[in-house]
Amino acid sequence: MSSSKGLSKAGQVFFGGLCVGTFGLGTWQTQRYFEKIRLMEERQSDLQKAPTETFNIQEIQQQTNNFCQLQLQGRYDHRHEFLVGPRGPPPGALPDTAGGGGISSAPQGYFVMTPFILKKTGETVLVNRGWVPRAMVVPDRRQSSSNASRSDLLQWDRPDTVTDLVVVPARAETPKSLLVAQHDFQAQPPRLFWYDQVAMQAAAGLPLQPPSLIVTAIQNKNQSSLPLRPPVEHVGDFKVTPAIHVGYAATWYGLSLAGVYMTRMLLRR
Repeated sequence: MSSSKGLSKAGQVFFGGLCVGTFGLGTWQTQRYFEKIRLMEERQSDLQKAPTETFNIQEIQQQTNNFCQLQLQGRYDHRHEFLVGPRGPPPGALPDTAGGGGISSAPQGYFVMTPFILKKTGETVLVNRGWVPRAMVVPDRRQSSSNASRSDLLQWDRPDTVTDLVVVPARAETPKSLLVAQHDFQAQPPRLFWYDQVAMQAAAGLPLQPPSLIVTAIQNKNQSSLPLRPPVEHVGDFKVTPAIHVGYAATWYGLSLAGVYMTRMLLRR
């Protein structure tokens, strides 16, 4: 009996498919790199504009990549404050998180979301006031029961007068998996695990329709109190930076090239 040489037709199809597939993934990551660069330039261009006091909430909600600064004046409704988390701090809020993106050892905490009633129109927007560390929300179980109700729990700044804010539009999130954690409405304040538009409306004591505008408050130059806000230069940061897309593209192209080489060697056997 004579042994067959080289790859079978099925083998050629299989290894050829792997080479084409990995090359396609590398091309996709390259496209994502250029798309991310374009989006970052658009965001920075928006953020460099002076804050505007005249805007239409419905128009802003229809724009998917609007990062223009808005000037708000009104009052917080702290009675309907709620939290989103646990999550790491916003980019630039802490010195060791200024870079953003990738795997980080940043501490975990919660974003404080508070309804904000506009003085001029009476409309309510949902303001991400910033981030507080987890220790201010959840008592440390390692402490004795006598210290479980420490005075610093939930003790962040809550202005009760007419307040001026500079904010940028934000967006609700859509879970990428069917398995998502259930929000905890029994906690005080309620804790949401992700930016769920319907759940946020309910937690804020607002009707489900129309959807409220979600905004992120920008850090003041002299801000030192909690919650921590992102500085304006980091508001438009992406979790996955262009450099990460370059690394992914190089990996996929490298695998494709290695696959082509190995396939040629097998065909020559």
